[in-house]
Amino acid sequence: MSGKYEQYEEESVDEEELNDINVEVKKDENVTNNTYLIQKRNNKINAKIKKLEREVEELEQKSSKINLQMSDEAVYSDYQSLSELQSEIEKINNEIEDKMYQWEELQNMLNEGD
Repeated sequence: MSGKYEQYEEESVDEEELNDINVEVKKDENVTNNTYLIQKRNNKINAKIKKLEREVEELEQKSSKINLQMSDEAVYSDYQSLSELQSEIEKINNEIEDKMYQWEELQNMLNEGD
């Protein structure tokens, strides 16, 4: 049951909602119920972080499979196939870099909230 809730949390997170919660937290800095808002914000950030980690892992696996394909003699002797796979690897690496940047930003948001 908790797995489904975590999946729901991860899917329901978006940047605008995180920003709205940050605004609420800043507005209510001196209010005691601010703890709830901070916890809610941190839960959403953690859900987004987990989602990004899974996506990065999937992309890394995809990259490994492509690298394995590239080691096949039929592929590395065919310039066009090799070029296409190298382009795909570059695209995946860019996606990983983007997701890692997002991950780092979310980690910073969590650290600032502590």
